[in-house]
Amino acid sequence: MNTDDKKKFEVLQKYLRQYERDIIYYSKPFDNSHCIDSWEEFQIDRKLSIRADILNKMFALHATDAELEKFEKVNSMLIDLTEQLCSIHRKLQRKVKLMHRADGWRFSIHTSIDPYIKYGEAPELDEMEEDAFYESKWKEMIWCISGLKGGGVLSCEGDYIPDFAVYNYEWDTPFNSITRLKGVNICFLFHALCTERKYSIPDVLRIKNYKIDQEICNWENDTLQKTI
Repeated sequence: MNTDDKKKFEVLQKYLRQYERDIIYYSKPFDNSHCIDSWEEFQIDRKLSIRADILNKMFALHATDAELEKFEKVNSMLIDLTEQLCSIHRKLQRKVKLMHRADGWRFSIHTSIDPYIKYGEAPELDEMEEDAFYESKWKEMIWCISGLKGGGVLSCEGDYIPDFAVYNYEWDTPFNSITRLKGVNICFLFHALCTERKYSIPDVLRIKNYKIDQEICNWENDTLQKTI
């Protein structure tokens, strides 16, 4: 980084520490005895959005060759997961259609994917040499994000299987501000994690495990079976 970029990075680092302190104050990470109220939830949600924006700007200024190599690796892995999600959904959907003909009942299935975080435990993350450089409290923050309300990041519903493996986004996204990512086919799942949820690009590079959930529901939308 040149001198100007280093100064910008240090300012962002200062704000990152401030917002993460606030998030920890409102969320009381790893304390299952504390139930947040609607005001605390609003504050956590808002501050996590700002934190993600700060980290994405820091990544744009700092991104090392090792981080960009990890980005390509994670992006490829998420594309494979997306294809696996679609394959699993199609197989179960074919079985469900046979069940329709067999007994006359109507069933629907829902398949989704999300980072796998064990309830009440610190997330298992990949460590990177750049961890200390950002000075983020990675485990606490990713734990907070996983606790926000919301379904899976990507999902298939019934016969609807979106064509969402990769996409070149022309509008404003966290990826467009990074020159060295121009022209890269960003996995839709990667994009969704950084927009629909509160993860930053550096967060996603450190997430180690994902889970695929499936639900079979009857015509009244009651869950008959759920698998992970």
